[in-house]
Amino acid sequence: MQLKDSPFVELGCPFTAYEAVKMLLLLPWVPLRLCLGGAALVAMAVINSAAAWGVPPDQPLPAWRRSVVLASKELVGVVLWAMGFRVRLAPGSRQQLAEALRLRAVGVFNHVSWADAFLLVWLMAPSGVSKADNARLPVIGTAIRAMQTVFIPYEKLSGRRRADGLGAAGSSSTDSLAGDSAASSGTPAGGGCSSSSGADDDATPSSSPAGLTGFVGAAAVAATGEAASRQPAASSVLQPRAAARSGAAAAAAPAAAPAGGSSSSSSKPGSAFIVQGNVTEVLLQRVRHPSYCRSGGYPMLVMAPEGTTANGRGLLRFRTGAFVLGRPVLPICIKYKFRGVNPAWTMGDARWTFLRVLCQWRNDVELELLPPLAPSEMELREPALFAARVRCAMAACLQVPLVGASHDDYLALRKLGLRGVSWDGRRLQAEPRSPLLQLLQLPLPLPPQQQQQQGHASTCQEQQGQHAQKEEEEEEEEDAGQQQQQEEEEQEGTERRRRRQGAVEEELPGPQHGLDGEEEGVVRRRPWCRQQQAPAAAGPGSAPPVARALRLEDLEMRDVMELASKLA
Repeated sequence: MQLKDSPFVELGCPFTAYEAVKMLLLLPWVPLRLCLGGAALVAMAVINSAAAWGVPPDQPLPAWRRSVVLASKELVGVVLWAMGFRVRLAPGSRQQLAEALRLRAVGVFNHVSWADAFLLVWLMAPSGVSKADNARLPVIGTAIRAMQTVFIPYEKLSGRRRADGLGAAGSSSTDSLAGDSAASSGTPAGGGCSSSSGADDDATPSSSPAGLTGFVGAAAVAATGEAASRQPAASSVLQPRAAARSGAAAAAAPAAAPAGGSSSSSSKPGSAFIVQGNVTEVLLQRVRHPSYCRSGGYPMLVMAPEGTTANGRGLLRFRTGAFVLGRPVLPICIKYKFRGVNPAWTMGDARWTFLRVLCQWRNDVELELLPPLAPSEMELREPALFAARVRCAMAACLQVPLVGASHDDYLALRKLGLRGVSWDGRRLQAEPRSPLLQLLQLPLPLPPQQQQQQGHASTCQEQQGQHAQKEEEEEEEEDAGQQQQQEEEEQEGTERRRRRQGAVEEELPGPQHGLDGEEEGVVRRRPWCRQQQAPAAAGPGSAPPVARALRLEDLEMRDVMELASKLA
């Protein structure tokens, strides 16, 4: 597998001449689209802020306030329409959603684009997990609180904290939000699914870029975030960043009043809603609350088990955070049926991709909700098995292979200096003097097929050289014979003239006139081995044939990850 095949880069949608003409035609409409979508988004934020005003963060919204939030989600449809998205809901999806609410299930979806947030809010205004930084966004942060969002520090959303060996108060090894289903179970990433890709172990993950700049981009990130977790049901695991609490204290006082104040009026906006304790404990308290998925209670919890975004051409490894809760799972499959540009949030210039999305005639997307899946007794004991089964079901619905990639692999690519895809979508770029560029300067072994071809070419050239040398020796012998014959003819004189024709026919086998105007009696043989010119055959003890990768796209993922492990 090569670097160009990574699920976190998109090289399949180049900026062609047709795309340039289309952008020139639709570019004047972009400001109007942004104004319309931004106005609808601001209106929704104001309505949700009013609906959540005065409600403590550790309590669900009353029924009438939740009704206001559900009514405001229709404004998200205006935002999607303004950005050119035409959403289609697969038949039977509404019935599957109603069944999931009845079972008090947890939703999971394949995370592809920043537009996923708008699609899920438009569908059911769920509760999600978001980065703690999004809680501090003005107006938007308060609007998200109306959906009972759980804000989690970035270190808990990725494996960086575990990899660095850092410990935080209230954290434990059971915190599975950043856990990998394959790593935790000891089973392959594909979970034994028949649709698993052969490149499952070589794929390199890519996480979402730093973020879109601008109001619309910030709102998209804040609406659901990159990973999935929820707002706690007990205030013991909610606290301001300034208040440090141990995990033992948080577990011993599950019903205690919020320390340091949990109201947004007593601290910075959003600081009271950041989880500092164990994330799994927070999510368990949420789904076990009597009002979960009920009128006047917490909305359905929706999570992205991949933990990051990819190009949508494969399904990344699932984290076990959504599967350790012991609840049925509602798989939500998001299918982007793009033509000119992939709206996926991959490595590259997110602002340029966002502009290309706005300059499309339309961006078709389909939402398909699968029947809720309940865990078996074995899957309750081994959540990774449950995650693998759900992953296989979603991959079959999406018709994509399983890819062995995670957020940690994306961080490794960033550390190596991979910048992303160029503006024209045709090549990969790296930071100047980055470690990744070192691989372009090292000789790389040829693939076995090319080594076999080069070995055959060398053998053929050697045999061709031996054949040519044999021909030269035969020519020298024929020339010596002709010279001796001429001397004898001079001595014979008149007798030689009478017998000349017969003597030539007797002594010279083959034609008397050579090919291509050559001397009489000299017949050159064509080389029997037809092969293009190749380098000289490698002698004994010489180095094996090598080649150099001239582009970043041609680098082997195996070599890239080996370099990343050496630099770690």
